[in-house]
Amino acid sequence: MTEHQKYLSLAFNKIDGIDYLFIETSEPDNSFQASNFQSEPEMDFVVSFDELTRNYNKYLKMIFDADIVIHGSAPDRLIIQRIKANKFTFRYCERFYKEGFPAIKYVRNFLASWLHHARFKRKNLYMLCSSAFTPVDCAKFGNYKEKTFKWGYFPKTEILDINKTVAEKKSGSIIWASRFIDWKHPETPVLIAERLKNDRIDFSMTLFGKGEMFEEIADLIKKKGLEKQVILNDTKNSDELRDIMKSSMIFLHTADKKEGWGAVINEAMNSGCAVVASHIVGSVPYLIKNGENGMIYENGNVDDIYFKVKSLLENPEKAAQIGINAYKTITEEWNADNTAKHFIKLSSAMLSGKKNLDLFENGPCSRAQIIKDNWYNTEWKY
Repeated sequence: MTEHQKYLSLAFNKIDGIDYLFIETSEPDNSFQASNFQSEPEMDFVVSFDELTRNYNKYLKMIFDADIVIHGSAPDRLIIQRIKANKFTFRYCERFYKEGFPAIKYVRNFLASWLHHARFKRKNLYMLCSSAFTPVDCAKFGNYKEKTFKWGYFPKTEILDINKTVAEKKSGSIIWASRFIDWKHPETPVLIAERLKNDRIDFSMTLFGKGEMFEEIADLIKKKGLEKQVILNDTKNSDELRDIMKSSMIFLHTADKKEGWGAVINEAMNSGCAVVASHIVGSVPYLIKNGENGMIYENGNVDDIYFKVKSLLENPEKAAQIGINAYKTITEEWNADNTAKHFIKLSSAMLSGKKNLDLFENGPCSRAQIIKDNWYNTEWKY
């Protein structure tokens, strides 16, 4: 149990008539700042990994007997028997091939596909896509055809006076928050800052995080003479970062295809930021409508992201409206409560034998269509 799972679990647990359990299948990962959720009274539905280990057969039977199981990065042995018995089971997954699909790994990928997915094609096994690119990766070996649904990660949703929040944001403020590692591309904000300075555009930028590239980025800022415009700051906890987001105008997300979902985008949108994000990040095709509730740029195209950031800085009213629309996207659609309700409706339809599962036009649990890596059209006008 991590912060990534907490709020959706709470949403499931508070729905009348739903008997919900979250079963931990590994030790808590301190890199996600996992806490002892079992000690929180409202989280009494969590079965700890220690409890699972002590009473393995008991919980294995509960998993088999459940009406519905959602299976994440947990051992297949926990669900094999219920899949064979044709009980409704959902995997959820980010994209499979974040590293690409080299020919040298074809045989290994084929065998993994058969072991975990292909041999169950005729069973009631479905895929909840925690990346817009999960369906295309599934399709490489013909898996989950007509059985993929939109999913994601659902951090805490805050209810704000969004018009007031947006009106009080610091003019020209830009933030970036992530790990300083190569596939997060922390150099991109610095390159944008250099061009903004050269074009005499008023702005301030703060980068939050830590990682192996931190000193390299510090040196790059100094080399470009951007010490007054770009500030480096340490990682902030979730609450601190939310407060910073609420006072910031633009949020940059510059990761490449190795970014499975990017839950910080949910948080920035919920905070009324005008998000500018790479088209290849897993959440972007689901969450962002270009120019309406955020800006999408072509991954790796510094010109594209620069002109979109520039357009927001030069048109603060536009940035404000995008921030308001972003907030509404999260509070009205892409949040834990709405997702839990949609999933229960979808599950109930399956359990009652309904064949038409196109229950939602958009949002969580709507059909997840195949989106290819090169889906983005750079012809969009600024």
